[in-house]
Amino acid sequence: MSDRGRNIVLWLCAVGGVPLAFGGYVFASYRLALRQGGLPFTIYPAWYWFAAFAVCLVVGIILVYLTSLKPTWIRVVAGLAYAAAMAVALLGVHAIVACASGDCI
Repeated sequence: MSDRGRNIVLWLCAVGGVPLAFGGYVFASYRLALRQGGLPFTIYPAWYWFAAFAVCLVVGIILVYLTSLKPTWIRVVAGLAYAAAMAVALLGVHAIVACASGDCI
């Protein structure tokens, strides 16, 4: 695979795969909690959500860093910018999935 193709796959996974994975976790946690008669934060410990959020964010940062951006400082800046933007996006994904599960604020 060429560097260009590898970069495209890495960026697609970072921009599309990370929110999809986090949305899948939030969706599954709501389905499981609703079957037990509660909400995820009342049935499961809150650190599960924070751990899933952090793991998704760190995986995305690593994917951005693995791209072939040159020089290295640009990869670091791109990773930090990605982290800031994706943190907000993941909160938005959570809000959308939660609202779709009947937990609108």
